[in-house]
Amino acid sequence: MIDAGPTVVGETIFFGDGEGYLYALDANTGKEKWVFDGGDPVNSFPIVIDNTLYYSTLDRIFAIDVKTGKQKWRFKTSHIINAVPVFTKDAFYYGDSLEDFYAVDIGIRKEKWKVAGRKITMWSSPGVDGETVYFGAWNRNFYALDTTSGKEKWVFKTDDITDNPPVISGSTVCFTDFDRTLYALDTRTGKEKWRLQVLTGLHSPLIIADGTVYFGCDNGLFAVDLKTGQEKWRYNVGDGIEKCPAIADGVAYFSRGVVGDDDSKFGLYAVDIKTGKPIWAFPLPEKYPTAPAAADGTVYVGSDNTLYAIRGK
Repeated sequence: MIDAGPTVVGETIFFGDGEGYLYALDANTGKEKWVFDGGDPVNSFPIVIDNTLYYSTLDRIFAIDVKTGKQKWRFKTSHIINAVPVFTKDAFYYGDSLEDFYAVDIGIRKEKWKVAGRKITMWSSPGVDGETVYFGAWNRNFYALDTTSGKEKWVFKTDDITDNPPVISGSTVCFTDFDRTLYALDTRTGKEKWRLQVLTGLHSPLIIADGTVYFGCDNGLFAVDLKTGQEKWRYNVGDGIEKCPAIADGVAYFSRGVVGDDDSKFGLYAVDIKTGKPIWAFPLPEKYPTAPAAADGTVYVGSDNTLYAIRGK
């Protein structure tokens, strides 16, 4: 089963499955380029930096050559990884089940620094922007740490537990909590720019494009102005969106799986990002689609054991 969303780079699409296999397919034809067997279920979407693909399992991080599918290295963590690590050219960052947070040198796979003893339980991935790494924790704190030293730059107190990865755009970092609140903070000072209380459960990770924050909720897809925090529009599909939407060519694509006993609307949707009006909906025979990926006029989405390529707008 394909659990995490695919990644498209150039003319290749990468994705993993629950059997431990990582695939590279030709994005135009769907033909297999290579397969890598890591042994453990792939629970993260692939991340490609230069000629290296990174992905994680419960307690391992892999680096794979994107052209050949050969393993460059694998890193065994001391404890279970709570969320998908974030990668840069120089390091990767993650939190583990012992409530510690790590920065590891990506070249030599040695610990750069560790934050321990603060009860930092986290279930969402961190975000990195230049010299700062950001993440929220179950102690209702949102942290900004120096990527070189691990020293705290600032801490912001939230109303509830942070439940999704932060996203950064310019001088603004956005994130959500279990209290149905979307926050926007100044990246330099940690001061609040605005917050939006959404009267419905916040489910999907955020994505920022062209000055707008997009995210899925209990009853549909929301678009919020990044500067003001004002709602631009919402598209109601009647139930929850749990996967991160994809934005491409003026269109927001999102998938909807089975929520509760309602299995009547699962599939892939396309919405105009200016108006929030629907463009099309594509039903899927399987009920648990991944987050979509979009590139060059095509949308890719995994559902159960199948990867689909669907013509976009």
